Amino acid sequence: MEAIYPPPNEPERLRRLHGFGILDTPAESSFDAITRLAAMSLRTPIAQINFIDETRQWCKSAWGLQPRAVSRGESLCAHALVAGDMLVIPNATEDERFRDHPQVVGEPRVVFYAGAVLKTSDGAGLGTLCAIDHEPHGIADDEEVALRTLANCAVICLEGRLAAKRLSEAQGRLEAARHNRDEFLAMLAHELRAPLAPIPADLEEIFELFRQTERSLARSPGGMGLGLTLARRLAELHGGTLVAHSEGLGCGSEFILTLRRAAPASASAVGDDEDAVTAVPPMSILVVDDNRDTADAIALYFELSGHETRVAYRAAEALAIVANWTPDVVLSDIGLPDMDGYELVRALRKLERLQATTFVAITGYADDRAAAVEAGYDAHMPKPADAGRLEQFLMKRRASNRRSP
Repeated sequence: MEAIYPPPNEPERLRRLHGFGILDTPAESSFDAITRLAAMSLRTPIAQINFIDETRQWCKSAWGLQPRAVSRGESLCAHALVAGDMLVIPNATEDERFRDHPQVVGEPRVVFYAGAVLKTSDGAGLGTLCAIDHEPHGIADDEEVALRTLANCAVICLEGRLAAKRLSEAQGRLEAARHNRDEFLAMLAHELRAPLAPIPADLEEIFELFRQTERSLARSPGGMGLGLTLARRLAELHGGTLVAHSEGLGCGSEFILTLRRAAPASASAVGDDEDAVTAVPPMSILVVDDNRDTADAIALYFELSGHETRVAYRAAEALAIVANWTPDVVLSDIGLPDMDGYELVRALRKLERLQATTFVAITGYADDRAAAVEAGYDAHMPKPADAGRLEQFLMKRRASNRRSP
């Protein structure tokens, strides 16, 4: 007798079965323990966990015989699945429904059969946990309860593993979302903090959201096109304006920021060691930044303050400069095109001549302070850097180093 009619909701049942990813997988000790307990509980020599897919009965675990797949039409477990609950056959040789069944007249020569359907928590039937004997006998109530309980354990094992897999995948997606969020916020912070460059003809469009001038694949010539949009919006939120003006190509650009007058701020307190700071001789400073306007502006400030400055627009240029010159201070961006600032400071720290040099990371990425310090920077300052505050910090550190034995 063949199980001609499929169980109810067969497409959904098969979808659920395949979703567990259990078919054609190796033997597992947890399922083998269940079949062993089933055989012991019903006092039968054979017990199996079988799953029924579109065409076959596939055995995940077998106690008392070698597991093998059979066609769905030759499967007693397929009959149990159609019944939808528990199928008990006390003596198949005397049962008109099954006396000529292939698994009765052939291997494994079933006489007694009891199969509990493996049902998911929402009622989808996946297969059976069955107990088989070569001799006829009945099944007691406690034996039936034991078989149902063990079948439920098999399903719990399946559902628990699937839930763990989905949780792991969800955590992976959440971690990716967090990374993307942090990366976006870092880029946004870079746009907000980076100084405006001359506009590197399209004055009418530069304030549009995501508007960019021509850019290469390197990040240094451009950004996300957010900076000027946000700058104008921030000015407007403070009751001011931001406009651009240019006399034409090659004449440079002028940005005019107008804000309402604020109450005068109190003068900042003078530190106890200011006398020591003013006594520090001029410093030699190397500025490393692929944004030429930023690098030149910082270098010009320190040069006008009486310090000796040199500028490198790439990490390779910085390494070439220090080969013949020992700076007191290195001010470096992190996002350099040929070697990032972390690699650069590690390379510079290896030079014996630069052991007394102060290294400061000046970057638009405000959340990389820990990474900068770990790489070898003495300090971290987000863009746009307060040049006066930076100079005070450097001179105080220089004074402190001079006082140290």
